[in-house]
Amino acid sequence: MALLVNLGTTRNPIRAKWLKSLDPKISNTMNQNPSIGLQPPTKKPLIKRLIPIILVLFVLIAFGRAMGCWDNSAYSAINHGNHKHYMPNERDEGIGMGNCPTRPPAADEFLSRQCQIIRQVTQNGKTYYIPDDAQEGLPITTFPTQAPGPGERISPQGEMIKVAVG
Repeated sequence: MALLVNLGTTRNPIRAKWLKSLDPKISNTMNQNPSIGLQPPTKKPLIKRLIPIILVLFVLIAFGRAMGCWDNSAYSAINHGNHKHYMPNERDEGIGMGNCPTRPPAADEFLSRQCQIIRQVTQNGKTYYIPDDAQEGLPITTFPTQAPGPGERISPQGEMIKVAVG
């Protein structure tokens, strides 16, 4: 009988009900001594419940930023030794990292699909596309008024050149 009384100190409500149903003496002992029998589970403090949630959110946000989930830039900076190459997100096949510039495009520039930095200049209502390696002294009107598409590149002299893709 002593074994059953010791088992009656459990906090498991199902076992406590089972023990009460076995012997009415155990039931009376549990009712007289409040430390024996059913006790409400203690609640964790709010801070202990929030810390794991905050930690998981922090890890998810850090992982998302590392993967570039919220980056809406048209190019990516790729570390390459002691410098970075700036590669367009949409580039032609066969364009390696060595073909891409080591400086980011300025506010009025963009990277073409051929990894060419191109500046947009508007003059007399027309937009001209001038490559970063353009020949000095050429009039702006020698450059194309249309951005290069897939497989196209602007030469330093201002001509649109088709490039083999792949």
